[in-house]
Amino acid sequence: MAQTAESVYLFRHAVMRDAAYQLVLPSQRGRLHRVALEALEDVTPDHARDAIALELAQHAEVASTSRETNSAQHAAKALHYLLRAGEHLERDFDLVGATDAFARASVLARGRPEAEQARLRQATLLRKTGHLARARDVLAQLDPTSHRVQSELGHVKLAQGQVDAATASFEQAVKELRKGSDSVALGQALGNLASALHAKGNLEGAEALFAEADPLLREGTNVVLRANRAKLMMDTQGHASALRANRELVDESRNAGDLYSLASLLINLGILQHRVPDADGARKSYLEAGDLGRKLGSRLVEQVSLANLAALMIDLEHNDQAHVALDRSLELAREIGDRRGVVTALVNLVHLSARMQLDPRRVHKLLRQAQSEVRQVGDPVLAASVLATRGMLAADRGREATARRILARVESLVKRAGLHQDSQAASHTAILRSRLAPQ
Repeated sequence: MAQTAESVYLFRHAVMRDAAYQLVLPSQRGRLHRVALEALEDVTPDHARDAIALELAQHAEVASTSRETNSAQHAAKALHYLLRAGEHLERDFDLVGATDAFARASVLARGRPEAEQARLRQATLLRKTGHLARARDVLAQLDPTSHRVQSELGHVKLAQGQVDAATASFEQAVKELRKGSDSVALGQALGNLASALHAKGNLEGAEALFAEADPLLREGTNVVLRANRAKLMMDTQGHASALRANRELVDESRNAGDLYSLASLLINLGILQHRVPDADGARKSYLEAGDLGRKLGSRLVEQVSLANLAALMIDLEHNDQAHVALDRSLELAREIGDRRGVVTALVNLVHLSARMQLDPRRVHKLLRQAQSEVRQVGDPVLAASVLATRGMLAADRGREATARRILARVESLVKRAGLHQDSQAASHTAILRSRLAPQ
């Protein structure tokens, strides 16, 4: 051990510390941890304990196993400090550390009211970091009639590209909240449902729900919901209004230091800038969002920002950069279980590979993978995009009759879905139409 000027003893290596710890008899450890806990509590005011809450929880947890201590009291303290640690780490945007703290708290709280709260926070953080399957496993342990559980389940399903299933979960949450008096929670649930309807191409339904949510949200507005409303404005009120609203939200989140909301808002801003078009602004927004995603440990944010960056690079014909971004986006989408993201990446890889005149067998293999994935997603918007891509390949190979039959099917899907002209599926349909000579 080394002695510092303040006469504090430190181990030179963690292995030495662990070896010394193992020499302490198990019967003595609980008492020593209790002494350490009490000493730290004595010298640390309550308002300053968040920063050492994990350490306090560890001491309390081990102290609860000793026969010489009040087990119930120390178990309760361990739970209290783990919940505080989770909240502190989340505020500091250590999402991985916060997830672990809430997971440990949920085990300690088993059979207590705090268990559901801890598991729900754990599920939310698992979603934000891109562990979607694990988030669903945690939610499956909770009360399915809870509007909070249904809302979080809707977010997870939406992140997995299951738009219809997400819509059903958000509808269930709205139904439960309409029975009560929590107007802010109802406004948030209505906003979530509106976002799902927008993803399905139902602009009128989304606008109506956002209009109902607005007066309810004024007391406790969710910045991401406001961002989704701004994105809808692009399709309903024009570019200028949407860009102004989204830039205000980006500045608000940046000033508040809310990094996760900032990353989501930058992706939305990039999408709007891409449509204007402001290619340089969109590229900067996507790159900053991706950097934030990596900093936060959020594979979901990183994947979405890369997917949108790749689409921008394709439009700018920066083929090599687009290919790198698409490969990583596809890898991440598969890791987190986002089938919608997988299909989108595969479709873009088909277009890019065809443009770069890569091996036709590779192009058709990618298309077959996209077709297989889209059947399992069941999303008409993605189905239209995949079909249009298939039609373009047929047109490029001189199979005009086949391409025209596909175009008729695609146009029917686009019309039924009510897709905006800036959507990827509508854009691919327009490209296919332009490649076919008028009859």
